[in-house]
Amino acid sequence: MNRAAGEFVRCLDADDVLLPGALARDIECLHRVAWCVSAGLDLHPDGTTTPGPCDPPDGPLAEGRFYAEQEQDQLSVLAANFAAHRGLVRALGGWTATTGAETIGLLLAAEAIAAGEFIAEPSMLYRQHPAQTTASSRYWAEDEHETRIEAVLARAREIRAQGWRWRRV
Repeated sequence: MNRAAGEFVRCLDADDVLLPGALARDIECLHRVAWCVSAGLDLHPDGTTTPGPCDPPDGPLAEGRFYAEQEQDQLSVLAANFAAHRGLVRALGGWTATTGAETIGLLLAAEAIAAGEFIAEPSMLYRQHPAQTTASSRYWAEDEHETRIEAVLARAREIRAQGWRWRRV
């Protein structure tokens, strides 16, 4: 974060690929709202792609939508496609220090204090491969998973309870 010099920040894992126009769509959206998340395509080892099965409709998002989904362990978006105003990310303390779900934590925290939008046009190829963190059995071990998700939900709950609202300065 200290090296981020631009007005906006975009998540991207080192093994994923941005699609043409992704950043332009993010920037256009971020002129309207504090944060956005976009559709992604899973890129499988054989080169085929599949879209997210539960993507929301294009446009503004209902307040608390993703928090409610994550409480049910059914988040409809790939949080790795999150983009936001740099000041918002800094005000929230950046990404959570967890063994996974860092982008989910940031998405839920941003949603707690500011309106966001979903961009239905896919912005990234999310590589699916056996060596990725989310493919390991440890990542999905019940105690690890529950602890990680409760940490990001608790952060978002507390931020929302404070009644904070983000405004562009």
